[in-house]
Amino acid sequence: GHTMRVDVIEIKSKTYTKYALSCVGWGLAGAVGLQADKLRWVPGQKQARYDIAGAVTMLSDWPIVCRGQLSYPVTEAGPDGAKSTVWKSKNVGCINLIASNVPLLGNDHPIC
Repeated sequence: GHTMRVDVIEIKSKTYTKYALSCVGWGLAGAVGLQADKLRWVPGQKQARYDIAGAVTMLSDWPIVCRGQLSYPVTEAGPDGAKSTVWKSKNVGCINLIASNVPLLGNDHPIC
């Protein structure tokens, strides 16, 4: 065993806690991901299933507004100039949110 530290995204609800290592889709992105997972059986689906799932989701479920609390670290300088990291939280309502801890996903697809 070789071990290493990794950044992890934590998702909490009232009934469960889940963790992700690279990307989390919430709102429209999450709905499209769930729909795309159902299309794995389609021949040649590797690239097209997300496009198909996006169209189906937008036509049937639009708009999707998800509400939650977003927490994120902020580095602040104290009165003595020493820096410390504190966690801030905001209540949010959004149609789409993608959170990632890596700059590229899949075959070098940038997160933007």
